[in-house]
Amino acid sequence: MGVEINMDATLDRLFAGFKKLSPLLVGIGVTTGLILFLPQNVLAKMALDKLPDEKKIFIGMTFIISVALIIVIIGFQVVENVLVRKKIRRWQSQKRESYIRLADWQKIILIKLLQAPGMTERFDPTAGVIRYLETNQFISKAEPFIMFSFGEAEPVAYTPEAWLMDLYMKEPYLFQ
Repeated sequence: MGVEINMDATLDRLFAGFKKLSPLLVGIGVTTGLILFLPQNVLAKMALDKLPDEKKIFIGMTFIISVALIIVIIGFQVVENVLVRKKIRRWQSQKRESYIRLADWQKIILIKLLQAPGMTERFDPTAGVIRYLETNQFISKAEPFIMFSFGEAEPVAYTPEAWLMDLYMKEPYLFQ
């Protein structure tokens, strides 16, 4: 009996705080930027015009580091969003191609299902074509099915998968 540790999940939890843009980091960046770049007369009213050079250097380095971290965090978020969208588009394209490769009689079943009221239709769950469409994630059961005896089952309500409904709405000419 051993303990299994998933290092990816552990590291994700450990660095979850660094993935988000912290209000504290933004506050530090804005505050140090104001101290560095406000006009002299405004700094004099706040009694910040006579700071020693060592403190100005520290404030400047804090400003540079906080702005750099903000830019890096935003950059990583943008790159991650682009990669996720690219992955979703590739998956949608693969699903579209899998629909196009179906036989005409399989497409007829899907078209009947998509044009049915409520996009729900009852089919025999033991039929080969229905099992194929369900296995390849074209349709899914809307209710559990009951087997009476070997090879005999009550017809079950099926609905199209969400990606198929999206494709039907976006490209209806594929379903004619």
